[in-house]
Amino acid sequence: MSVLTGLRLEQVSKDDWDEALDALPGATAYHRYDFLECISESLRCTFEPLAIMLGTERAGLAPLVVRRIGPVCTINWMPFPYLGPLTSDSLLPGVLSLLAAEGRRRGAVHHQQAFVGLMPDGIAGGFSPGTEQAFVIPLAGQSDEALLAGMTGNGRRHIARARRDGVEIHPAERGDFELMDRWSEAIYARQGLPPRYPAGAYEQLFDTMGKDPGSHFHSARLDGETIAVDMTFSFGRRSFAWQVAVDPDHRSAYPQELLIWHHLTAARDRGDTVFDLAGAPTPGIAAFKRNFGAIEQPYTMLSRHSLIGKARYWVAPMPVLRRLSPVSY
Repeated sequence: MSVLTGLRLEQVSKDDWDEALDALPGATAYHRYDFLECISESLRCTFEPLAIMLGTERAGLAPLVVRRIGPVCTINWMPFPYLGPLTSDSLLPGVLSLLAAEGRRRGAVHHQQAFVGLMPDGIAGGFSPGTEQAFVIPLAGQSDEALLAGMTGNGRRHIARARRDGVEIHPAERGDFELMDRWSEAIYARQGLPPRYPAGAYEQLFDTMGKDPGSHFHSARLDGETIAVDMTFSFGRRSFAWQVAVDPDHRSAYPQELLIWHHLTAARDRGDTVFDLAGAPTPGIAAFKRNFGAIEQPYTMLSRHSLIGKARYWVAPMPVLRRLSPVSY
């Protein structure tokens, strides 16, 4: 417990997490219990759902995703954004101090806490402040014509080309995710990297969350053949494009572009106000997202590298470090 604020962190059940999450500003699809539990299992992490308690009152939630291999661990060092505590601005400095202490206790090498927007100055609580960029497309009040007008010429042409050539969008089927694994692995292999998520992770998520109303998993098909698969989530009037994979033999059919168009219009029609394409690790990916009218939206990323964690990191065997690295951004 924090003597100064009376705050503490305690484990909470799935039902209590889900009930509290719906009412918390700043909550995203990446805070959903089922998502974090499923992804943590796939990445050999442990998801610890913590309630932020102020006396006897629940004052928010704090997800911890911990990956430990031998003497090394990371906290919330995940390949998706916004994973951090959900509480009021007034309590945030105290909550972050508690989380920093938790990281020190565990000897974390890398410890991150992130938010869906920019946090006020002076809330770092023992973390180093930083800013990342997400690419988002505003949807509120946008007609089809307005969405298309906001795109580049390439964006509009590629969507029209996919339609003209007969690409169709369908709900994804379980077998589509084996293709997603294969295409994703090939993309990363060309860069000399392992896939971001291990084989079977997408299929497991489909089995766990595929029927949830906030899950929107689709495939693009040409002449009945699946040529692209994507996984998008919605939560709190915001849609999140999470993963997509395209058959390299059919990239010129522009199935990804048509999938994005499908999700833009579907998200708008169900009342979402923002379509979130996450970040862009390369200029080429940034340019691709701008094709659809995406604009940059900054968000706060706090990080901490503890001295104890660094010492353990330095002495850890190289195979251990290699097994940690794919989980980074």
